[in-house]
Amino acid sequence: MIATADIKVLRFKPFQNNGNSVKMWSVGPEFEASSVSACATQCSKYVPMCYSFVYNRKSKRCTPGSWLISSDKSFNSTLGTLYSVPGTFCDTSKVNFTVVTKGSVSSCMWLSNTMATYRTAVNLCKDMGSSLYTIKVPEKLSILLDAVKTFNVDHWIGLDDLSEEGVFKWVDDGSIWTNDWTLFAQHQPDDMLGEDCVQYSPVYYPINDYSCDYLSRFICEMEPMNK
Repeated sequence: MIATADIKVLRFKPFQNNGNSVKMWSVGPEFEASSVSACATQCSKYVPMCYSFVYNRKSKRCTPGSWLISSDKSFNSTLGTLYSVPGTFCDTSKVNFTVVTKGSVSSCMWLSNTMATYRTAVNLCKDMGSSLYTIKVPEKLSILLDAVKTFNVDHWIGLDDLSEEGVFKWVDDGSIWTNDWTLFAQHQPDDMLGEDCVQYSPVYYPINDYSCDYLSRFICEMEPMNK
């Protein structure tokens, strides 16, 4: 049986660059560690949101960090080897997407501070190489609720029944929403006055169908790049 501490160590992998220039979003104080495993263990134990670190085998120095973001400068390999948790790197070359993780599920998110209709929101996300946020598993709902908890306003998500009434599809891949776990507010969706698009709603919590022409904030997302 693998101990919990060992699982935390095993989740870190050498970062595969694949042409991406990256840096750690925040960096903790450097400390001495006898091995890569010791570096990973101490990073996980003492650093909040430890998703990456740099380890130098010669000097035995460990530099902990959080998630990875795009950078205009390539990582300096002379500092050591960069390790990260797969699924914690967002392409921020266009907009500052932020990676959020719940359990084994990660998402790169961007919350608007302006309002748009549903169709406009769909296109604005596409322009950023992303799509409106989807909630296909319970972890994604938890990520959403954490992201919007400081806002008491509606946000469009990527779900609608525009192509066929009553058949809700996710905007990123066209897959059909199936009512296999609680997602919509009680008695929703109700298609009142032709409501075909879906938003997070602090009133009809957590999500509700609404008129696609309504002006609302919205959430874009993209897949992390180092899964």
